[in-house]
Amino acid sequence: MALPGTLTVEELFAPPQRARASISPDGTRIAYLAPWQGRLNVWAQGVGPRPRHTTSPLTRTAVEALRARGAEVEYVVFDDEGHMFVSPENVIAMFRAAERFLAQHLGARQ
Repeated sequence: MALPGTLTVEELFAPPQRARASISPDGTRIAYLAPWQGRLNVWAQGVGPRPRHTTSPLTRTAVEALRARGAEVEYVVFDDEGHMFVSPENVIAMFRAAERFLAQHLGARQ
């Protein structure tokens, strides 16, 4: 078996691509820190091939700002999705949540 190549000083001291990994108590997910859009984020990955970031500074900032102004905000997060909703079931659930929210605040549909 061949030895791995030599690391440069830049590679050795570069920020890690992933750090502080931990496994969920049931062993089905792994969480770790990794950069996203220039900021460190928490990522979670299950058995599937697609990890997702669980923190979004832009979204959380908007939600926090609206709540600070007294606005009611329903922040929908699905465990098996990333930044966008892809699963048809999750898209339907998101639209149902939006419909409930709008009905509550604007009145029910006729």
